[in-house]
Amino acid sequence: MSETIYIIYITKDYSKYNLERDIYPLIAKNNGKSINNIKCNIKNATNIMYYDNEEEKIITYLKDYSSNRPKIKKIISAVLERIK
Repeated sequence: MSETIYIIYITKDYSKYNLERDIYPLIAKNNGKSINNIKCNIKNATNIMYYDNEEEKIITYLKDYSSNRPKIKKIISAVLERIK
């Protein structure tokens, strides 16, 4: 997840990226893994974050209220907004 955020951060274009097409292949190549493996690992990390944190913290951090698990791109965008 951190590598994904870093790659998007250095490209400076937060809105125009597709994780599966643009980011996951780079991470997979750098780590000698498959794109599917990278995608599943990031999805698992976001699931753990969602289920291990209080709903209030997630709502506050993402600045959004939804009873559904947030999408990966939403989480990444929220982190990028906080660090830019």
